[in-house]
Amino acid sequence: MGRFNLTMRNRLDFVNESKEVKELRETKLSLGLSTQRRLRFEFKDELRGTRLPTTGGNTIWLGPTTLVSPNPQWMFKTGIQFPIYENLNGHQEHSEFRASFGIEHHF
Repeated sequence: MGRFNLTMRNRLDFVNESKEVKELRETKLSLGLSTQRRLRFEFKDELRGTRLPTTGGNTIWLGPTTLVSPNPQWMFKTGIQFPIYENLNGHQEHSEFRASFGIEHHF
């Protein structure tokens, strides 16, 4: 089985921030909102050298992601994504959405 992901993000900045958001930003807490697009290619699974016909396919996901960074070294991300295009091989269940949560540490 092989898998290839291509992810793109656009970060949106707060133009008219409220007093509360400005106070949070001044305490070095960074807030962000981004849109995330992910193109996923999945190759067919193999069992004993034979490719399984109802595995693999392509999906394009789209959804918003919230970014919170308490300092330059750490970032917490959470989001939800919806499939806007699916081309699956054979008969497979289609996904309705997926949620994600991530933690990044920058060196």
